Amino acid sequence: MTVKVPEKNMMDKLLATLGKRRAVFIPDLKKELGPYVNVRARKEPFLQALLRPQNASLPDGWVYVDDLVSTEEDG
Repeated sequence: MTVKVPEKNMMDKLLATLGKRRAVFIPDLKKELGPYVNVRARKEPFLQALLRPQNASLPDGWVYVDDLVSTEEDG
């Protein structure tokens, strides 16, 4: 499964200066469509990311972009 992660924009940088992070939703289509599927991750709305407490856990399927990039670089 290939996941296309959206690039950071000005709003993501603004959130970072405020100490917040923006999450992305990655649908699990591997079960339905098999291993050869391309998926585009969807960004969390800006206001939702801004109003969420810093250490709050994310709902199922949501992941921080920074966590994805670091695991991708590690191996």
